[in-house]
Amino acid sequence: NIGGIYDDQKDEQKAIYYTKQSIVWIRKMKDTSLLVDGYTHLSNYYDKLGHPRQALVYNQIANELASRTHSDFIKGRAYIGIGHTYLLLKEPEIGLTFLHKALALLKMQDILSATYAYRFLSDYYTIAGPRDSAIKYTTKQLEVCKILPYADGVLDAAGKLAKQYEGYDQQKAIYYYKTALDLNQKLFDSEKTRAFQNVVTADEQERREQAEKQREAAQERKENLQLIAIAIFIPIFILVIFRLRRTKLHRRVLNFLEILSLLLVFEFITLLIHPFIERSTGHRPIFELMILVGLASVLVPTHHELTHWLKTRLAALPVSKPKEQKD
Repeated sequence: NIGGIYDDQKDEQKAIYYTKQSIVWIRKMKDTSLLVDGYTHLSNYYDKLGHPRQALVYNQIANELASRTHSDFIKGRAYIGIGHTYLLLKEPEIGLTFLHKALALLKMQDILSATYAYRFLSDYYTIAGPRDSAIKYTTKQLEVCKILPYADGVLDAAGKLAKQYEGYDQQKAIYYYKTALDLNQKLFDSEKTRAFQNVVTADEQERREQAEKQREAAQERKENLQLIAIAIFIPIFILVIFRLRRTKLHRRVLNFLEILSLLLVFEFITLLIHPFIERSTGHRPIFELMILVGLASVLVPTHHELTHWLKTRLAALPVSKPKEQKD
């Protein structure tokens, strides 16, 4: 979910905001399992912000919801969250009890959830001791993280084991230090590879966008040249009609050419303003139709007036007569 994405980015405030939004929708779906997970994640984000008291409120809601179900997995996930919070509240007796109950319910059938339980136990015993318990649960953490696989969890467990064995079993300490170092290098190389792939992908995207812009610019130049050619052709065409009026060309042909020239003028105007109409109306056909109808209601009367004016002007021009041959 979106909250989890922001959690990965270490932005717990946004993770909390989007998780609360998702809980609103999950309540409408009436999905208890997702609802328990939502409140558990919410409590985890407050734990990371250093507000375990606030986290406990949401853990208790999750625990209450889980208790109404018959699913050991749902109860186990709720117990892990509340156990971790009690450990942060310096109440290990309650916290450890919940974590052990969670592992007993999950029975390693929900490995991902078990990973968190073992990590919380490992972190607690690493600080509080004894060493044997710390090694025991850190080793369990390492095992389940390898099963998933969960590279960051393996790296965390290997690093803790190296420190736990230091001064106690130096050979194992060196082994786990080497394991952590090798895995850290692999993760670093993997991160570099991903970064390089991101750069390549971004470069390819930029090239595609640039090529698309060049194609659009070429198309726009082509269309502009066509419009210029039409704008030059129409006046020339009208001048040719005036010249033809002085010839013996049939009247009907002249009338047709006159009307055609006017149609070209008005269609050219429509062609020029059509992009503006599309932008103004947001490509809504109903509004485009209304504007074009309104334009036509103005152009048609104007068309008749200009046709009449052009015919009058052409009729007033003298028609050239053929010279009489002398006997």
